[in-house]
Amino acid sequence: MNEQKAKFTWHYYIMASGALLAMLAGTLGSVSGVITGLSLSLVSLPRLPLKTLTRLGFMVAFVVLYVFSFPDPDVVREKMAGKHIPMDPALMAPSLNAEMSAPSVESETKTDVPAVTEPDVDPVPIAQ
Repeated sequence: MNEQKAKFTWHYYIMASGALLAMLAGTLGSVSGVITGLSLSLVSLPRLPLKTLTRLGFMVAFVVLYVFSFPDPDVVREKMAGKHIPMDPALMAPSLNAEMSAPSVESETKTDVPAVTEPDVDPVPIAQ
C-alpha cells in the first residue's frame, strides 16, 4: 500500500502533445507527421535513460520534422473541403463495385469563356 507514485512531470505533457500532433497529422493523411508525432511521444518517456540535453535535441529534431511533414496548403484546403481524390493506386483502379471505386470530382473548368477581341467600332475624332 505504500507504493511510491511516479511524479507528474513535463514529460507527460510532451507525450500528450505528441499524441495530439499525431492525430492531427492523421486527419490530413500525413504519414510522416503521424510517425514524428508518435516519435515525439516516445522519446519523451521518463523511463528512457536519456540525458536532458539529448532528449531535448531529439524533441527539437522531431518538432522540426513534424512542421515540414505536411503537404502544400492548397492540398490541405482541398482535403478539408472534401474535394481531394486519394492518390492510392488501389483506390484509383476502376471497379465494378461503386463503393470500392475512387470518388469523382466535378471539374470546375469553364470552357464557354469568349475570346477577347478588338471592338469593331471605328475611332471617331473628338471635336475640340
